[in-house]
Amino acid sequence: MTAEIPTLVTSERVRHFLCELDNSEEGFDIHENGEHELMFAAQTGLIFVNFSSPSILQIRGLWRGVSKSEDDFGLLTQQVHACNVQRSGPKAYLVPIKEAAEFSVGAESSLVISKGATNAQLTDFYETALTMVLGYFQDLEKALPHLVVAPRDEVEEGR
Repeated sequence: MTAEIPTLVTSERVRHFLCELDNSEEGFDIHENGEHELMFAAQTGLIFVNFSSPSILQIRGLWRGVSKSEDDFGLLTQQVHACNVQRSGPKAYLVPIKEAAEFSVGAESSLVISKGATNAQLTDFYETALTMVLGYFQDLEKALPHLVVAPRDEVEEGR
């Protein structure tokens, strides 16, 4: 058996990889978000696959919930802190929206790709990172359901 050799991770390779993973009839609705980032909607927010650094592949998520008051901001801060203290991943942080008048939560996981990546590495990373990010967002929705203001179709449109 021959070992797979890591190859360069490019936008085209990531797009092709994501489309191969998708088994639905509609196909992945992937959008370019700048030169080095792909974006698609998930049930609980937006997912960004960023490869702007030649050494790092990053999967980030933006939760569809939004805090609009100081009390809700405090609750979000507690949730982000708990994630970063109690979980091995993803890394969570607050994301200012509308000139910092409102906040949401971002979460991310990264893979070092300085020597490229095999398809097996991409698959493992993608599955692990998405499980962590989307699992965290699902937990946020259970803990703070009143902050979920965007139905899924609005998330797909990018808020």
